[in-house]
Amino acid sequence: MTAVQLNAALFRELHLIMADEDKMERAIRSLHRINSRPKASPKEKKISLNSLPELPEALSSLQGFASHTEEEIANDPRLAYILSK
Repeated sequence: MTAVQLNAALFRELHLIMADEDKMERAIRSLHRINSRPKASPKEKKISLNSLPELPEALSSLQGFASHTEEEIANDPRLAYILSK
């Protein structure tokens, strides 16, 4: 969704919530919870090759096509980001 679409959806939902005081209180508590969460840094996330799922049999023949060592992944943030998706 684009920012304009998200903005419109948010205001549609707020209009429905504003009719009920209990829903307003719950929404405010939820927003406080969302705003108080610390943001996770992508650098904090470590990727272990042992935790990756096994490749399906049809793809196992391609396994060596672009293999990387755990050290290469740890030292290359772009590679770590791609492999974490």
